[in-house]
Amino acid sequence: RTRSYVSLSLLEGQMMQNISLRKGDFFTSATGDSLSLQYNGEYIRSDTARRGLMNGSGVGFCLDAGYNYIVPDGKSWFRFELQDMGLIIWNRATERYQLNGQNSFTGLVIDDINNLSADSIEVPDFKDSLQFDYSKRRLAMAVQGRILLSFTHRVTSRSYLHFATMILPNRAAWPQIRA
Repeated sequence: RTRSYVSLSLLEGQMMQNISLRKGDFFTSATGDSLSLQYNGEYIRSDTARRGLMNGSGVGFCLDAGYNYIVPDGKSWFRFELQDMGLIIWNRATERYQLNGQNSFTGLVIDDINNLSADSIEVPDFKDSLQFDYSKRRLAMAVQGRILLSFTHRVTSRSYLHFATMILPNRAAWPQIRA
């Protein structure tokens, strides 16, 4: 007997917002007279008009499964478990903003430091505005699933030794090495 299980669940997506930044740099100019921000990414949000039970803006499914391997001595076992592995398909009113651009700020200009009246201080606008492409479309997104791995050993009838780890597969970050 392994005490294993499998279940499939139907999901109703109520609201989703996702910001994904592929590249972002914040730096000063070579002469040190301005600040600049370069960005490349996307912002996605679900249909804002649909809310409430059975009136969500997405539908999907998720899988839960678990398996225990009992070591022949009967005192130890390994456990492998998947939780919430699935996806939600968001409706056609899902908004997607593709962001790609650069903003610069040159700072304040004060004509007369002794006279700080409103006409002696100049606050420039951003040289470039926020640049994005906008679209509405159906979109499938993964549910934040988990993978659990554990080892348990019964030391005595009242004590156990337990090691476990949880892996979040769609939150993984690749290590970066720069020379």
